[in-house]
Amino acid sequence: MAESANGTTAVRKRTLNLFGRIRVYIYVLKNALATALRMFRRRKAFTLINVGGLAFSLAACLLISVFIREETSFDRFHANRDRIFRLGGSTVGWPYARILQDDYPEVESTVSLRTYPTYAVKRGDERLYERMLYAGARFFDIFDIPLLQGNPAGALDAPYSAVLSEP
Repeated sequence: MAESANGTTAVRKRTLNLFGRIRVYIYVLKNALATALRMFRRRKAFTLINVGGLAFSLAACLLISVFIREETSFDRFHANRDRIFRLGGSTVGWPYARILQDDYPEVESTVSLRTYPTYAVKRGDERLYERMLYAGARFFDIFDIPLLQGNPAGALDAPYSAVLSEP
């Protein structure tokens, strides 16, 4: 640093222009690639193990990201989607909804659901095979499903009641 006659300090900066920086980066990249190719030729088994591990880890990362994206991509139209959680699997039965509601004050509301892959509905002479969902009475308090027919307010209060929606 040098001090000028009026008392200000001048700092000398060494900068490269944009093209000079790009030239340096290309040179470094070229050197790194040449060194890597030289090492690949000398140690073929080591290189094969490293490249295979890199390919495997990239594939695993890609599969995990596809899985996460798919799991978070549906049911985004619900108003309370940040407060809706699904507890499911082959070991979870209908009593767990009541147990969660009674034992944990953080749980605001629960509903039990049961799906069937296909169900035959007879209309005249033809049979329609539709997917059915059996739900508890508080289903429409939690989920915002657009209905074709039926009133969501008291639709599932009585046994054998139904509402229609489109997938």
